[in-house]
Amino acid sequence: MADILKLKKAPSGANVTLLAPYDEGVYYDSRELNGIQMASPIQVYLDLMSARGRGEEAAEELMQKVIRPAW
Repeated sequence: MADILKLKKAPSGANVTLLAPYDEGVYYDSRELNGIQMASPIQVYLDLMSARGRGEEAAEELMQKVIRPAW
């Protein structure tokens, strides 16, 4: 998957997390971008809020730049 997404190794700490869904609910309002299926911004926000490290910071950025303007 790292090759497909063209990810590069970081010297310290992960900056990308891939999650396997445990139910179909995460696909509600999913989007496609450049041929890649992505979860809805709300689902990504919720996942980020539960992530360690800088997850909350990333969630807030997503809220400000993507979710609020769509309201």
